[in-house]
Amino acid sequence: MTQDEVERAFAAWKGRYVWGVRVGAESLLSFEGGEPRLEVNEHHDVHGELRREVLPRGGHRFVVFDARFELGFHGETAATDEDGPGTLARAAAELSGQALERVGLEKGALRLEFDLGAQLRVWRHPQSEPGALVWQLVSEGMQLVFRA
Repeated sequence: MTQDEVERAFAAWKGRYVWGVRVGAESLLSFEGGEPRLEVNEHHDVHGELRREVLPRGGHRFVVFDARFELGFHGETAATDEDGPGTLARAAAELSGQALERVGLEKGALRLEFDLGAQLRVWRHPQSEPGALVWQLVSEGMQLVFRA
């Protein structure tokens, strides 16, 4: 993947706020951006009762999967993929509400920089299987997937 490809993929997201920052669960880190819409998922619980989960989703979604990452603020590391849930949750909360300013590739790592001083670096986990999904960007009908 080249710098130009990354720039084009994130172009629609620049200047937009990050929200819905989540750590853990199905991915290591994820967040939404752009205009919100509701995603409704219906399923039956173990007793056969209909349940409905309503999630706000954005026009843009970024997800970190099998990767290493570092989230910092004003040049200081606040959390990494190896930190505990409390540290990750505090860092995620601070990332929420910041607008994406710059994106780039730096020594094999994706680097996202935000307007209030947040920086996110994401790179392949050294123990990942070949072809493992590292991160994914879904933006306005376009999907960019980075595999190691």
